Amino acid sequence: MNIFGGAGKLSTQFVAAGTSIMGTLKGNALVALIFGSAISVAEWKEDLRKDGFDLAAALLTNLLKVMLTAFITSLIVGAIVVFVLVVLKAGLSVLVIGGATLVVGFGIGYGIDLSDKLLAKGISNKGDANSIAEIVAPVLRAAGEKVISHWNYLVWKFKSDYRVEVF
Repeated sequence: MNIFGGAGKLSTQFVAAGTSIMGTLKGNALVALIFGSAISVAEWKEDLRKDGFDLAAALLTNLLKVMLTAFITSLIVGAIVVFVLVVLKAGLSVLVIGGATLVVGFGIGYGIDLSDKLLAKGISNKGDANSIAEIVAPVLRAAGEKVISHWNYLVWKFKSDYRVEVF
């Protein structure tokens, strides 16, 4: 994550926010994403009713939440830095900016997790969903069934082109 959040010009702030999103896929943020994904895998393995679509939905939702957290945190920290530099005409040390990034990041992460739960309860038909992943999983499952259906049709229609071989 860009620690200064692109402070200076608005265009550089959005570039820094985009860089922060890509930063979630490398370095320490990647380690955090891997640990979060490992927790999702452990939860998935614990519940025998869940299938691979539930795991895929949980991992995709985790990735989206981490990327959204990085984007919003970068914008907020950049705005704070611009405010302090321009309005208050004061300088900031890198440690203060780093601390602000951590505090804002934790706050945004908590807010996104909370909004994930509240949004899932609001969108869910029954109102008992705990995460958007529980809403996305049936959609992925239906898409997988549709792909299998089309594949079976192709195998039936073009027997010579699509042979099913078991290894």
